[in-house]
Amino acid sequence: MNKSKTTSIDFKGYLNRPCREQVLLQAVKDEVEVRIQSSLHNVALINLGKPVQLERIERLWDVEIKTGGSQFELVTSKTSILEIFERMDVAGKLLIRGKTGSGKTTTMLNLAKEMIRRAEADINYPIPVLFDLCSWKNSHQPMTDWLVDELKLKYGVRKNLGKQLLDNKQLLPLLDGLDEVEPSLHESCVRELNAWLQGTTQPLYLIVCSLWGDIQDSPQPDIWQLSLNAVVQLKPLTQEQIQQYLISVDCTELCQMLEPDTNLLELVRTPFLLNITAMSYELLSLAQWQHLSSRAQRVEYLLDAYVQYMLHREIQNRWYGKHKTPSVEQTRRWLVYLAQQLQKECRTEFLVGKTPIYWVPTGKNSYEYSFFVLLITWLISFISFGIISWLIFQMSPQLILWLIVGIILYFILLLEGNLVEKFLKTGIVISSCIAWCYLQIGAWLDDWLKPLGKQVHHFIPRLIFIPDRHIHWNYNRFLDYCTERLFLQRAGRRYRFIHKLLEDYFSRMSC
Repeated sequence: MNKSKTTSIDFKGYLNRPCREQVLLQAVKDEVEVRIQSSLHNVALINLGKPVQLERIERLWDVEIKTGGSQFELVTSKTSILEIFERMDVAGKLLIRGKTGSGKTTTMLNLAKEMIRRAEADINYPIPVLFDLCSWKNSHQPMTDWLVDELKLKYGVRKNLGKQLLDNKQLLPLLDGLDEVEPSLHESCVRELNAWLQGTTQPLYLIVCSLWGDIQDSPQPDIWQLSLNAVVQLKPLTQEQIQQYLISVDCTELCQMLEPDTNLLELVRTPFLLNITAMSYELLSLAQWQHLSSRAQRVEYLLDAYVQYMLHREIQNRWYGKHKTPSVEQTRRWLVYLAQQLQKECRTEFLVGKTPIYWVPTGKNSYEYSFFVLLITWLISFISFGIISWLIFQMSPQLILWLIVGIILYFILLLEGNLVEKFLKTGIVISSCIAWCYLQIGAWLDDWLKPLGKQVHHFIPRLIFIPDRHIHWNYNRFLDYCTERLFLQRAGRRYRFIHKLLEDYFSRMSC
């Protein structure tokens, strides 16, 4: 009885929301839950044989908070970030910063989880939505326009609805990866953020995540200063916190190995590096690790060990079954290509069915791509309209020929985008017969064959990349396999590397 009453109260706001808002809120909730459950910290505990109760997990690290002109004050792990977010002097506008691997994204996800509960209980509470600033590329694009585009791309929200939600302050944006914006665009990005925060469409609340010092240490602090009310700075793990964690996961031997070495101890002061050390320390050679002279070399060595451990550890292999699994070399090569393409496009996520469209090959392969597009387009056109016209409408061969020509023209126009405009600008007039055929079948083609045009774009890169050994034919299955091997995270149809350090590690390799 009590349980049912609690449930009805918790979801009162959710049930009273319009259907489109419910869909968006549920999509964000699913994403947050999946990413928290598959975070390396939680997965590491499971792999090390420790039961995980997500509701009771406390963060490993302490934080400091600074508001206005005050000094940083220490906040222990017993105080939640939500409590800080709701302080009167913070007023819901917060910058979260920390070193690489310090738990910024994890902190943001846990905060989003609490906000989702508020939105489910209160119809007036804005819907928290996750964004990655690394995809912001246009120095003159207003932040609200970029957010609308990302809502459409990531969650399928129509642009007019996305703009309406932003204008009505019904969204609570959580912006990750300010430090991952292209260096030449940093200044413009911060300027657009401040223009939004100070404009008429400013959000009620805003969370931004960034690397420690990328703004405050800039030589132009007046440009880099975000118009937020507070900064939460994630503290490095203390030696006591490191010891407590390693002992709790039965890694006492590793704890004893690290304790006398200040360089290695300093390296694992971030939760990400501590987690992968605990998971792969059996492959680590202490002497070799200590011999490395720089922090970058030690991190690279640690990532090498983690990748080797994950490539060779036993898994359930739910995705390949009796089929032959990819070899270690293939897995590594395909992950390298994925990481390089994501960085090339300044994206953190791979969206199945859409990302390959952005990976249209260049150079020599562009001719292969064009050839395959035209070939498959012609085959589809000939088979579909030739047979249908001959068998159903009993048209003459000559008319069928003209229809095929018209259909081929339609696909060329569809795939090449603004070709019609180019023709019109140069004064070229399409013959009346082809134009008549195109107009007659255009509306029907748009409904029936346009999805095929998209599938052609999705299918052709595989024909080109597979002989070059860049991707797996059944790419979805391979991505799920890599998720099981703890290289990737999956949320719906979107995949991302389990951490930016791992993505950078693979992107530095050659295919």
